[in-house]
Amino acid sequence: MPSIEVNSASVHFAGQSKPTLDDINLIIPDDGITVIIGPSGCGKTTLLNILAGFITPTSGTISSNGQTISAPGSDRVVVFQDDALMPWLNVAENVALGLNIAGTDKTTRQQRVTEKLQQVGLENVADKPIWALSGGMRQRVGIARALAVNSQFLLMDEPFGALDAFTREQMQELVLSLWRQHSSGFVLITHDIEEALLLATRLVLMAPYPGRILEILDLDYSQRWRQGESLRHLKADKTFVELRESLFYKLVARSPAQHEVAI
Repeated sequence: MPSIEVNSASVHFAGQSKPTLDDINLIIPDDGITVIIGPSGCGKTTLLNILAGFITPTSGTISSNGQTISAPGSDRVVVFQDDALMPWLNVAENVALGLNIAGTDKTTRQQRVTEKLQQVGLENVADKPIWALSGGMRQRVGIARALAVNSQFLLMDEPFGALDAFTREQMQELVLSLWRQHSSGFVLITHDIEEALLLATRLVLMAPYPGRILEILDLDYSQRWRQGESLRHLKADKTFVELRESLFYKLVARSPAQHEVAI
């Protein structure tokens, strides 16, 4: 099974007394949703940046399908926390951006853009300017743009953090729907425990100072959604509630000794 593999990776930025990431070992398959969660300072975004190839680890290795990752690549595409869209382009033109850069022919490009806009529910606003869209719609455009290049891994850095609760739940269901349709691996960074439980096939819990993996859990709530259970029903499930509270204790209500701040 193709995967991204992180082997004993550490990141230590100049001037810091402790590494941002310390001895990270992680395998990310291309057929699931890997969710990374942890308190501020645990290095979640730094981990996503080494997965994307934006930075290289100070020590250790990271590879995709056996090839060392040393730069961004077409097999890994990122959806940022801020939508990072081009305001002078309309919706369809934004979705086509990566295809244009790759030199995709016009017919294929138009077909791909139409298909991805349909998948994210925006086929009726293809000609709209970006400034005319809501926050949730702009994130849908960003996801459509990422999917259009048929990347093997979709890396998402807290893409729903600025959305209201109702829109956020809609976006969670969209991710599950896209995962059902695509043979891609999804990696999602979030601060939201409930969101993490709902979406993850594999949940990576991180702790700070230095950033490290605390625990990895295999979960089935996303699979249960695929089998027909609603998000509302899953959130009310007794085991879901108990696990949510357990994770809250582990990640938030930690002892003061465990909140030692790096100087």
